[in-house]
Amino acid sequence: MNTEINYRNGMERLPLHPNLVIEGHDKFGKYQLYAREVNPPGSTTMIVFTHGAAPNNRENPDKNSNPLQLYEYFQDRFAKEGFSSLVFNTRGVGKNVKVAENLQIPMQSDRDYFAQSLNDRIDDLTEVLLNIESRANPPQKYILAGISMGADTTTRILQKLLEMAGPDSTHEETPEEIKNRKCALSIMQKISGLMLFSPAAYRKEIYDMPSGSQEKTQFLQRRLGHENEFTLDDPKEGSDTLIQILPHTRYSYPNSVPLFVGGREDDKVVWETLPLYKKEIYNPQDFVMIPGDAHEGLLKEIKDPEDPREKIYESAISFAKRASNKN
Repeated sequence: MNTEINYRNGMERLPLHPNLVIEGHDKFGKYQLYAREVNPPGSTTMIVFTHGAAPNNRENPDKNSNPLQLYEYFQDRFAKEGFSSLVFNTRGVGKNVKVAENLQIPMQSDRDYFAQSLNDRIDDLTEVLLNIESRANPPQKYILAGISMGADTTTRILQKLLEMAGPDSTHEETPEEIKNRKCALSIMQKISGLMLFSPAAYRKEIYDMPSGSQEKTQFLQRRLGHENEFTLDDPKEGSDTLIQILPHTRYSYPNSVPLFVGGREDDKVVWETLPLYKKEIYNPQDFVMIPGDAHEGLLKEIKDPEDPREKIYESAISFAKRASNKN
């Protein structure tokens, strides 16, 4: 299934079901990622969202939802400004929705969520980007957006693409590998912006550990005496996992600029690293802090224009316009 939805002037509600299935491959064989894509007429820039952690409702714990549903408002706002966007459920994420007695809308991507590692999330985002770029008419530009865990994934994909774009001298490349390498190089050249919302900095030692593994629990208990997988007690480790990637990869992404959005009560951001984030932001208006927890402010429909959370969307839209030269 590889269909598209044309969003007419922002007047229609987005469907709360996927309209795209992206196929990936892991050691167990093929797997499917459910996604929803929105393409307003004339769009040339694609915004690719990577969601936060937990099986289905991390960003909105009081609502039994899926990332595909949670991002409806965000996609709505961007569609009205002429931006295409894609949201996908990483492996094991989502919840099938029962719409009739014998009918369910499939939304849960294949595999067990708790068997997936942080590096698996990067592989999922890679499959999504390769799928988009291999189309007959791919976007002219990409803006990568990540929330919480997704911000970590969104940043670290830069290094993954850089590695993929170089030829592998260890063996003769297959036609598929050559195709993917060319796609990775093209994607690198098209990335014009990164949007990092409440970025969570993870310990680099757990990148390959499945999220629900005893190995990870034992490591954290042995190393720290508690099960906190974030770098809240050591800002230097936090900067290793995320912040240092930006300057280290900048020479390969000269046209990419970052946006940072956080909340003053976020509990997954390492506060001591905020000056390091700020150092990597080109324009002062692209370092945005709002009152409260930005995790709670994201992905909820804003009905009061004075709501401080509106600043999240206004900043993101303004940034996307500048990053894509739509101003």
